Amino acid sequence: MRPVLRTWVVLLLGAIVFVAGLFWVRANFAELQKKDPLTESQERIEDGLGMTLAKESGSAGGGLLVEAIDPEGVAARAGLDVGDRVMAVGDRSVWHIYQFADLVNASISVAPVLPLLVERDGEYRAVVIGHRAGPLVMPDVDHSGHAHP
Repeated sequence: MRPVLRTWVVLLLGAIVFVAGLFWVRANFAELQKKDPLTESQERIEDGLGMTLAKESGSAGGGLLVEAIDPEGVAARAGLDVGDRVMAVGDRSVWHIYQFADLVNASISVAPVLPLLVERDGEYRAVVIGHRAGPLVMPDVDHSGHAHP
């Protein structure tokens, strides 16, 4: 094959691959924009309760660390603070954000308040917070951590 023809063939194939890539991105744009289920769960808890929770890596004691508090949120009004550890919702201990959301939703269905056991500086105390009407709608997540619509 002559060098000029080879150059045009390579350029043409490159253009085809580029255009095909653009069509693929356009077709999958909505999927690429989706957040992972854990991020969605954290945002819903932040919106509903005014706090951001996280599992500390390497933590053997259980509970969820309060990473951030909305000063205008219900968690702040109840006296929760950054660095507190939510150990239980009602009489059920918590160790994962999805479990926390399930327990919050179960509590919402029976009472207008949310009882929490909180650990701060080695001391445990009960905190009762009010919550917005309605459940924290969490993504449906299978055991592999993938969300389902």
